[in-house]
Amino acid sequence: MDDLLNFAAKNNVSHLSGFKETVRAIISPAALKPFIILFTYFGIYQFSGVNPVTFYAVQVFQVRIPQGVSFILSLSMVAVIGCWTSCNGER
Repeated sequence: MDDLLNFAAKNNVSHLSGFKETVRAIISPAALKPFIILFTYFGIYQFSGVNPVTFYAVQVFQVRIPQGVSFILSLSMVAVIGCWTSCNGER
């Protein structure tokens, strides 16, 4: 916490006092660019069909994985295989 207070004092950071200052800070390029990047990223994520896979992953693993194998081990195996195939697919 002390580091944040020192940073604020060093860089002359002050609280926004009014509505106009708040709106001006929100529509500044420094705030809009990250927001637009994240909005685009989550929009692509939403409409790419990844959400159903994520939502039903637990039920799929419960049905397909033998009783003795843990979910963490199986998810780790899937992640490693996915990483390996995506890295080797570009060559």
